[in-house]
Amino acid sequence: MDECRWRPIAAGQRSLSRAKLNNVGLGLTLGYSINDNINMTFGYKSTVNDSKPTDLRMDAFQITLVFGWHPLIEGSKRLKSD
Repeated sequence: MDECRWRPIAAGQRSLSRAKLNNVGLGLTLGYSINDNINMTFGYKSTVNDSKPTDLRMDAFQITLVFGWHPLIEGSKRLKSD
């Protein structure tokens, strides 16, 4: 059995050889604004051409919740409503 040994890599050298990749993916993202400060996105992505055993396979479902607030934005809302 081969042993893995740590070797330092000099600056500018690659640690892995380049492999030719042929990956195709497809995804869908839907977004929803809950209010002025909170947004939510739902996303799904998957690889399309993954029929061979050595091909990269990926299926991912993602939910993102983003909150943002800044006093400058709140001040501009007050000026706008007057």
